[in-house]
Amino acid sequence: FLDTDQGAWVLTLFERLSFTQLPFFLGLTRHLAAAGLPVPAPQARRDNGSLLHTLHGKPCAVVSKLNGAHVMAPTPHHAAQLGGVLARMHLASQSFVPTQPNLRGPSWWREVAPQLYPYLTLQQRQTVQAELDFQHSVAASAAMQAVPRGPIHADLFRDNVLFEGPPGQEQLTGVFDFYFAGEDSFIFDMAVCINAWCIDQSSGRLNELHAGALVAAYEMVRKLGSHEHRL
Repeated sequence: FLDTDQGAWVLTLFERLSFTQLPFFLGLTRHLAAAGLPVPAPQARRDNGSLLHTLHGKPCAVVSKLNGAHVMAPTPHHAAQLGGVLARMHLASQSFVPTQPNLRGPSWWREVAPQLYPYLTLQQRQTVQAELDFQHSVAASAAMQAVPRGPIHADLFRDNVLFEGPPGQEQLTGVFDFYFAGEDSFIFDMAVCINAWCIDQSSGRLNELHAGALVAAYEMVRKLGSHEHRL
């Protein structure tokens, strides 16, 4: 954290992402911030206007600090807040010109899964492989090919969202960590959120109340098509 006479900022030093990978992520975040979304706005260098800084030979970024705290036991109220902001992000991201595929999409799943197999039982391996085959067929279907796409967050878990306010009345104040972002279907982004925010932690079952609140709030901003609902 950087506290200055011009405001509070966050300095992030990147150990894995490279100088060539980062402009997409930082550009998308700046684009969303300019559209009024509650995301950390990257600060440009004064000498050349680049959003990418360098510290001891490593890439880094300076972004505005967001207020709030994580909510690790969300209610339907929190899920609805997230759904509305997610839809606003999807609408705003459609006008972002640079493109980059979702680097953690189906092709990556197939590449990484075999690395896990030595640690799984035969039945577990078969379950994972069957799910990968199913997901591959869904991704190749005409319905999935036709759904709206664009830059998505792809990693919107509970620790990447901030809320502020009295208990039970918190307002969403921040969405951050866009370093897994890439182009994919908007409903994939929704699926990530539903799995992160609308699953009972003890049983692993879908919490219909939370999921219904998230989807309903999303649709108040961006209406889903029939294919999107089914998928």
